[in-house]
Amino acid sequence: MTNKSKKLIKKISEWATENETIVTFIGTDKDNYKYAPAIVGIATYPTDSVVYDYNKLIKCIMKINGGGYGKAVEWYSYNTERAMRYIPKGENPPIVIIPVEDLINP
Repeated sequence: MTNKSKKLIKKISEWATENETIVTFIGTDKDNYKYAPAIVGIATYPTDSVVYDYNKLIKCIMKINGGGYGKAVEWYSYNTERAMRYIPKGENPPIVIIPVEDLINP
């Protein structure tokens, strides 16, 4: 999974360069690939942003940090969601979505 994840991060970065835009990933430059399994696409409006699936992201956090679902949600809320508010305009923060399928079939 690591090579596939790193390849995805590289491809998205190349896409951003080709399109003369900036995208911001969840995580640091050293560990953003660990969250790549939660990437579901790229939004192009109103900003070019990497789009993550919330539930897949929580699963990644559980795998990275250990612990259960509740602990991962708490960690995401405090460390990720809160931090995204401080990403400067123009750096196109990630978007985290809850798929409608997850609302219909929890």
